[in-house]
Amino acid sequence: MEFKKSTTQLKSAAESLCAFLNTHGGLVFIGVLQNGDVVGQHISDATQQEIANLMQKFEPHASINISYISVPNTDKKVIVMQALPHPNEKPYIFDGRPYYREQSSTIQMPQSRYQQQLIHRQNHPLAWDKQTATDYAMEDLDHERIINVFQQSIKRERIPANSATDDIHEILWRMKLLRENKLTNAAVVLFCKEAMPLYSQCLVKLASFRDQTKRDFIDSQQIYGNLFYLYEISQEFLRRHTSIASHFISTSDERIDIPDYPLLAVREALINAFCHRDYATIGGAVTVSIYPDSLEITSHGNLPNGLTPELLKVRHDSQPRNSLMADVLYRCGLIETYGTGTQEIVRICQEEGRPEPDFIERANVVVVKMYKASIKQPQKQSQQNELSERQKTILTLLENQPFLTNQQIMAELKLAERTLRRDLVSLSSLSLIESKGVGRAKEWFIKK
Repeated sequence: MEFKKSTTQLKSAAESLCAFLNTHGGLVFIGVLQNGDVVGQHISDATQQEIANLMQKFEPHASINISYISVPNTDKKVIVMQALPHPNEKPYIFDGRPYYREQSSTIQMPQSRYQQQLIHRQNHPLAWDKQTATDYAMEDLDHERIINVFQQSIKRERIPANSATDDIHEILWRMKLLRENKLTNAAVVLFCKEAMPLYSQCLVKLASFRDQTKRDFIDSQQIYGNLFYLYEISQEFLRRHTSIASHFISTSDERIDIPDYPLLAVREALINAFCHRDYATIGGAVTVSIYPDSLEITSHGNLPNGLTPELLKVRHDSQPRNSLMADVLYRCGLIETYGTGTQEIVRICQEEGRPEPDFIERANVVVVKMYKASIKQPQKQSQQNELSERQKTILTLLENQPFLTNQQIMAELKLAERTLRRDLVSLSSLSLIESKGVGRAKEWFIKK
């Protein structure tokens, strides 16, 4: 530790903090004499601003806890600054220069030592989500949310059932959200009660526009919170500001609903944006922009090295920026398979007969752009070979086993109900199949 008499020694205090960061951490007290006598210091807004400006001169971003302790029977305070280094973030520099501790002295780091630490950092990078969180404790997390996610993970058999009685600390440990018994950044992003002010990047910006100019808003919101909360809020905003068109096919008594955008694809794009964006940069966000004819979901951060927007549409190696978060989202079922999210978005759009989405990289952001559904009756396909393989399989099944209900076809072909209904309506509109009965008793057969 080191004592400083007053804030006139702030620069010297910052140099000592830099030295502590480059060794094993340490404390600097301002308002304490060298012999340990506490004299205190008057703290003004200007003093706090000066300290904040000094903190901006550390590179890389340093974990320095600052607190103000009142001196009894006075209006003065002692400033306590605690340097919390991370091994793989060294060397730290202050105002362009590195410092280190030699016994009880702060001295400028020799170039050879600086290069050694720099090489170590380059060879041992630690992802931001794995780094320990600043000024967050267990009680700052949403315990109810943690338990709910944990139970979903057990339900999906991605966490052992015998861990159901784990307490909050054990749950976080099992999810690998603790590092050296401290919360990681991933834990805060996923489960924090309050994101502001330390995690201001936990932000979603939601906007619905009347036109493409972005000047005329229908609705605009900026919301801070944990990842799960922001994901839910985004879905609710989309439900309020997009439409579902409904119509009946002449050969069927069932109604077909066509949402503006494919719901499953939107869900996939949202969770991808929240999971894989760059949280290390303060000021970043996920942005949802609704236009009259399109939807854009934008996430902060470039694509990983070697990955291009074109490759997102085909099979590619998974390179999660935030692997701890991705693992939690996988366990609870929001992510099904690593590295397939963007391909799933394309597949869903293709199956629903919509234009393929565009993936765009620009100015340190990645954009997923989807296009609004055209509200038209399904167009008749001219030839049977234009049918999808799944539709052909349904026809073959009905040729061999006529008069099957929806439930029987689903069980036979292992199809989701929504997918089957869409195919049956399409085949019916082409006059390839027809039905008798209503509701669950409705049976399908080949039209002669």
